Amino acid sequence: MNEARTRCLARARHWIDRVESRPENHWAVHNRLGILFTEAGDHGAAEDALHSALRTARIGYEEASTCANLAVVMADSGNWSRAVHWAELARPTREAAQGSGRWLDVRMRAESVLFLAARESGDSRAAAGHANALQHICRQQIDRWGNDHPRALEALATMASAQHTIAVGKHDLKAMDRLVDVLAVAAQRSAAVLGARHPQAQAVRTALDRADEGTRHARAQQARAEPEPERRLDRRRRVASSMDRVPVLELLVHGIDGATPEEMLGDPRVVQISGDTTAALFRKIDDTYAEQHPEDRPERPIPEAYSWSRLTAGNRSRVLWLLLFPFMAVNLAHWMHPSAPGHPRFLRLHGVLVRVAALSLTVLVVAAACELSMDLVAWQCSGTRACVERQRFWLGFMAPESDGWWSQPGRRLAVGALLPCAFIALLWRLSHRSWNTYESQRPISHSRDSEGDKLADHHGPALASPGFWYGRRLVARLNAAHTAAGCLVVAAALTLAPARFDRTAGYSAVLVAAGWALEGAIITVALITVWVLCRRGHSRHRIDQRLDVPLTRAVLGSAVALLLLALVYAMWSRPTWQSVGRLPGDLIFSVGQLAQTLIVVALAVIGRTLFRRKPDVRTALSGLAPAAVVLLACFLYSVMAAGAVQGLADWLNDYGGVDIIAGPPPLVTWQMSTIPALVAVLLAQVGIVHVQLRRRERRLSGVVGLDYPDEHPDPLRAGDIASARARASLTDSAPWLVGTMAAAVLLLSSLAMAGAWVSDEAPGGFATGASGLAGVFIGSSQGLSSWLIAVGFLLFLNSGRRAYHDPSSRGAIGILWDLGTFWPRAAHPFARLCYSERAIPDLTWRMTTWTSMTGGRLMVSGHSQGSVLAVAAIWQLAPSVRKRVQLLTYGSPLERIYGRWFPAYFGPGALHALHREVDAWRNLWRFTDPIGGPVRITPVRITERSGPDVDRPPLKDPLALGRTPHHPLPAPINAHAAYQADPAYTEERELMLARMSPPIGPPPSSGQSLPHRLADPRSAP
Repeated sequence: MNEARTRCLARARHWIDRVESRPENHWAVHNRLGILFTEAGDHGAAEDALHSALRTARIGYEEASTCANLAVVMADSGNWSRAVHWAELARPTREAAQGSGRWLDVRMRAESVLFLAARESGDSRAAAGHANALQHICRQQIDRWGNDHPRALEALATMASAQHTIAVGKHDLKAMDRLVDVLAVAAQRSAAVLGARHPQAQAVRTALDRADEGTRHARAQQARAEPEPERRLDRRRRVASSMDRVPVLELLVHGIDGATPEEMLGDPRVVQISGDTTAALFRKIDDTYAEQHPEDRPERPIPEAYSWSRLTAGNRSRVLWLLLFPFMAVNLAHWMHPSAPGHPRFLRLHGVLVRVAALSLTVLVVAAACELSMDLVAWQCSGTRACVERQRFWLGFMAPESDGWWSQPGRRLAVGALLPCAFIALLWRLSHRSWNTYESQRPISHSRDSEGDKLADHHGPALASPGFWYGRRLVARLNAAHTAAGCLVVAAALTLAPARFDRTAGYSAVLVAAGWALEGAIITVALITVWVLCRRGHSRHRIDQRLDVPLTRAVLGSAVALLLLALVYAMWSRPTWQSVGRLPGDLIFSVGQLAQTLIVVALAVIGRTLFRRKPDVRTALSGLAPAAVVLLACFLYSVMAAGAVQGLADWLNDYGGVDIIAGPPPLVTWQMSTIPALVAVLLAQVGIVHVQLRRRERRLSGVVGLDYPDEHPDPLRAGDIASARARASLTDSAPWLVGTMAAAVLLLSSLAMAGAWVSDEAPGGFATGASGLAGVFIGSSQGLSSWLIAVGFLLFLNSGRRAYHDPSSRGAIGILWDLGTFWPRAAHPFARLCYSERAIPDLTWRMTTWTSMTGGRLMVSGHSQGSVLAVAAIWQLAPSVRKRVQLLTYGSPLERIYGRWFPAYFGPGALHALHREVDAWRNLWRFTDPIGGPVRITPVRITERSGPDVDRPPLKDPLALGRTPHHPLPAPINAHAAYQADPAYTEERELMLARMSPPIGPPPSSGQSLPHRLADPRSAP
């Protein structure tokens, strides 16, 4: 490859010599050719090119630069006498050295060659003199270009290499180690700025390898030179000293705001030490290898930031996941049950009911898609002449009067089945891709230190179970079951209508038998699918790596095969068949909604029973939260589907006020008619909350001044602070808002079911025959609901547009997903992927590797959602390791949100157990914070190390009421942000570091604690 490159460059040089141009162009071109020949390894051609450049160079800078290049070429070829000759000629005069900055390049190259020549000849005094001169020049070069400019990086590497050579001569191992670190940073920066294959980056990497090899050689020589007793004594001293100087790792985990590593570390120069583009660990550049030199920072911890923001918010496409919000809500309901130690059967029944409710939600969503494309479009509109005439531009090929191949009802149904099949395929693809991404992240497997560790893991809190965050087997089975259920719904929609025609018309005995066989097979596979869904998924007390591949493939394959057979059966030629009325099978909506209502009632009974066994006043809705959330999720999707179906039906039926198609099933229209009543309930809630908010503001306005006794009263400022505190307290009103809305939904959905079953017609037709106020209300609700659906659709489009163009709106949606997708997908596989199954193993691995290398000096600092991740990761540690961890949380929703809505996992028992397990725990919070709050733990055993309480008294926000000498400008109301800027954070952090337990275990290794992969120090996660 180099020979071919050399030939090409030689031909290019020959061509350039023939080009008539100005002399200065000849000089620049030949200099560039000399550099290229040098990189290709052809030093003779490089020397010829540079001599040609020297002949056309002007006296001064051009001549000196060419001489410097010749010196470099001669040094590379090993001709040191000629290299020194050209380097001496290249050294500028004093006047030139004090001139333009471009002379620094010439001086640096010349001094580098002279230094290398002195080192080669063994003249240590001359080498030291040239090294000092080179250091001065390189510092000027760095100041001139800035830290990350390629020339500055070249100067940094040159200076570090020269100083390392001098340190080798002096046998200064400490200086050698420091200079190897400098070269490592220079190599990383060069690779990031120029690319790893750039010649300069490769040269810096080569210099780093040589320096590292020289350091190891010098250390080995020094070890061999020491007598054996001295080496043993020195080793004991180093071990004892290192035990006293074990560095403290401060692991920072950001919250839902998605802070960058630069913001968390307070330094714009950071380096990625582990991870990928999705989630990674970062340090300051100065702390890249800090654990190798604990003596340099005996009192200061090593801050390290874990950035996980790209796991959740930020992408514009995430706005579309709002359409799948009900799936996520049903999945959350699985984890909302009250704490029930000693009642595993109730918990198992709760899980089965939630999974069945999730399956019914998938079935009804796919049925709604079938209603849209197969019933309204393919069956009703395409079979009605008047409707086809109005929609001929896209339905003309299926018109019955055209006598085309697609005009038969069964074949039209096959065309309509494309939409639900595509919808199912899309959901399966999204679930399977995220399953491969996050659910496949295997947690760390501990080697238990004792039987006590094993016993604590098996009988401890659920979050301590080794397989809690490894739901690969369960999600695979759920994915197969829900996909199979969707395929069976489409297969049933394709089979029922032709089977009914075959049996009534007596068209063919073979087709009648095929219809019965298909219906029986669909029912059989449906029952097997429900059984697969209800059976025990996997054990969370161990890392379950089984996937039930034969079972899932059999269920999913059978459903897909039945769908294909149903397509063939429906498309079979039946010339006399005509589509009349609605497509058979609309009973699925009534049965599905009734089943969901019964499941909600059962969940309510189980929740209240568990709550009474172990009551806690802080539990949201007194154990009814799972039932309320499932009810709201199912009803939300029912209303969304009903709105879409009714909107399409109204558009197809718009024929001068005359209905030309039968329209959707009555229950769908009745469900849609409940929207005005729900909007009225929502407006009433908003009004009540507004009144309560104003009352709180008036009450708090007189209390705010008590927090600032040394300042003059400021009613306007106090009103702003009181308003912020009142708005933050709205988070505590969420349970009764959800409860009242769920009660209204249960009442309205029951009335809708009763109205549909009693009347068997749409609300408009029922209202025509009814009299009095009820008839007027029902009729007006149906008309008003159509307008509300249109307004809601426009609002959704506007929110999507804003989120696409406005990152702040997209951030609000990201916060919603951060809170909703924390939990594994244990109920619905089509919910948004669980980022915790990647983040928590990351944190657990980092904590375990650090404590095993350093003996356990570790402080975890978590903000907002980061504190939840930190707590979950600490529970995944071995019990003997948890005692070595200190925890500092701020703005934490551990008790305020997770403890109330998920009491079985973050309730008082779990939080008290965590406080007993860790070395120390402190929590910071504010009255103005709408997310974070106190964890409400008062330790039973008060020690000097743990302190009297976990919660610090609420922080002042703002720090000053008005203008003070320390705050000449008005202090901001930070609410949920800027906890690290508060003096209380610094105070608590210093106190925790001061009372940290002495190190336990082995001394730190001489190597790195992680296989560092250096990255661009300027890059953000």
